[in-house]
Amino acid sequence: MTDRGPALTRQTVIVLGASRGIGRAVALTLAAAGATVVAVARSNGDIRFGGTVESTVSEILAAGGSASGLNCDLSEETQIDGLLDEVLAAHAGLDAIVNCAARLTSAPLADLSADDWDESFRVNARGPFLLTKAAMRVMAEHGGGHIVHLTGSGAHVASHARIATGASKAALERLVIGAALESDESVGVSLFDPAGLVKTERAAILRPDLDWTGVPGPSEIARAVLSLLRRDPAAANGQRFVFDPSRPDLIRTEPDR
Repeated sequence: MTDRGPALTRQTVIVLGASRGIGRAVALTLAAAGATVVAVARSNGDIRFGGTVESTVSEILAAGGSASGLNCDLSEETQIDGLLDEVLAAHAGLDAIVNCAARLTSAPLADLSADDWDESFRVNARGPFLLTKAAMRVMAEHGGGHIVHLTGSGAHVASHARIATGASKAALERLVIGAALESDESVGVSLFDPAGLVKTERAAILRPDLDWTGVPGPSEIARAVLSLLRRDPAAANGQRFVFDPSRPDLIRTEPDR
């Protein structure tokens, strides 16, 4: 693990879900701070919402940053192992992983299919489990670093038609708290909650009825993630960070619930 400071120069960071939305903004922001970014997504995604891993990488390179792009299905253990092996073969080490990949399922219980339930847990719980298990070992062997998973308030607060998403995010949070108890002292496993709505391209298209005035955009969330990564991993381990625009560092911690 390289030294931490105001910039992320010489640090290698994997950003998952980097084709659009918060993940794309995180990749761009970390690259602008000096990190070498490995932008990852399962596929090129839904064309309705724009963005691909290739376009994220191209934008970083055009701005003078360092980046590469890979496809990976987090629910497939062999693909996660292959991702980490490829990153370590191409770079001196691995300093951070930011997992922005998520499945958002909107359906009341009466209309929620078993397939939708299973897919929510496959992306939001199984994938992070496999990633965290593999990454904790690899990062401990290479000097430590951060593993950050994005979560949401639905893990604690019930919301109409968000049962599958909330339950799978609650599972993610229990995973992180348990993993933090077992992690090497050099590895910080933590959660980051954007604290409500974020005006992503997808959200704006799906909810044109909402008044988006004052709602933070992905770039604001990304700056908070950057602030988190500047902290010592040991101090971040097991913490649940929440976006807070009133604070200079844009984040606050919440106690375990």
